[in-house]
Amino acid sequence: MTLAHTPGAVHVRGDGPDAALIRALHAAPRASVSELAETVHETRATVSLRLRELIDSEAIRVTAAVNPGYLGLTVIAHISIACHTSITEVTEYARHRDEIVLVSAVSGQYHCVMEARVRTHEDLQHLLREFRELPSVAKLSTLIYSRVLRGAIAHDTFSPVTLDRIDTRIISLLRTDGRASLRSLADAVSLSPSAVRMRLRRLLDSRVLKIGVVEASGRRGARMLMGVGIGIGAGGDRVADALRSDPAVDFAAESVGEFDAIATISGATSMALLEGVERLRRLPGVIRTTTWTHLQTIKEDYTSLG
Repeated sequence: MTLAHTPGAVHVRGDGPDAALIRALHAAPRASVSELAETVHETRATVSLRLRELIDSEAIRVTAAVNPGYLGLTVIAHISIACHTSITEVTEYARHRDEIVLVSAVSGQYHCVMEARVRTHEDLQHLLREFRELPSVAKLSTLIYSRVLRGAIAHDTFSPVTLDRIDTRIISLLRTDGRASLRSLADAVSLSPSAVRMRLRRLLDSRVLKIGVVEASGRRGARMLMGVGIGIGAGGDRVADALRSDPAVDFAAESVGEFDAIATISGATSMALLEGVERLRRLPGVIRTTTWTHLQTIKEDYTSLG
């Protein structure tokens, strides 16, 4: 059974130069090739070639996303679904819903997980009813994020700004290529590069827009991903800080529901995942954890303009 298209050829070398290059991109998604080469101590030609291979193979995507709060999408939920039989019906339905920004096939008690972004709790209830009515759905569980702590396209609070049609066009272009040059953006909107630079800086400084790196998992990438549901008891005030700073944590949020927090950790090997989970389990105040392995990312798209 094929769940998603798998483009060819390039595999991320998870413990070598690729990993260092991707880390540098996470820190500065729009850094020049020369700046990246200096950071990873490689030649400019080597970095340019490897970066193009990583992007063309869809091992990574550099993309832009608008703050969901700015769009009025103030309810963010993590949905776990167990199926009677194949997950295809659920994942195909979810993949074509704009409200669903992430769909992943997983192992464990549930068979797929997804992230939904909607305007109201009523909208969320309506969405959940639609999933429950699918014949293949056996069980569904929902967590509401109360605060997103960390993520490639995670957003903090934002400063109100007004977007005009040129801003919207720039954002649309950056959704396709978050590393698009100022010159190419300027040509597309009939402005000077300096004018585009000012507009982009305003969008980024206001935190209405964020540019980040989305890495492939499963068959297209070397990374292995594991989800962790975390129960927090007395003395757990520092758990949030630890989730923000742990190098293995790709995503983390405080939540309301079965777990008090949820995280995604990554590693090049199963041992690296185990070490990451064990660090979380040893945190003061963590009283229980539940884990699931991400088998394949079917959809990951945070770029909707609402």
